[in-house]
Amino acid sequence: MANPLIKFDRFPIRTRLTVWYTVSFMTVLAFSFISFYLVTKNLMLTKTDDSLTAQATEITNLLNSESISPISKELILRTFRITKTNFVLVLDNSQQIIAQSITFPLDADFLLHLQDDINENKGPHFFSQDNIRFYIEPLVLQNNPVGIIIVGDSLNTISDAF
Repeated sequence: MANPLIKFDRFPIRTRLTVWYTVSFMTVLAFSFISFYLVTKNLMLTKTDDSLTAQATEITNLLNSESISPISKELILRTFRITKTNFVLVLDNSQQIIAQSITFPLDADFLLHLQDDINENKGPHFFSQDNIRFYIEPLVLQNNPVGIIIVGDSLNTISDAF
């Protein structure tokens, strides 16, 4: 079986240069598109994370003047009736639901995964599940942990964009 490069050497120089330039151009173009895709996706995810962090901060600020109780539920939910993609869940120390938006249904599997994640990671952190990005932050009032704030947003917009 003959080496394909030996046959390639038999072509005129114009054809060989055209093939090499085409392969080089396509390689650079593919690299550029992949880089653009990754940078843009990372930027959109960072903007989503910034939005979730801002929402959690706003809930913390709302609750600074209130104690965490069922009374604070209306205040939180009234503030966060924004879009159908936002998710807000506030739990007390015993992980009982204080306030919950109705945009995402909570099933038992999700709550178990959420409790495991809360027990493993005590500080503020992000995680994704089922194409939803969540931010979990402990709620601390006057240096006492009183609950957990969980905010989420759908990643469908990012997925649809790509």
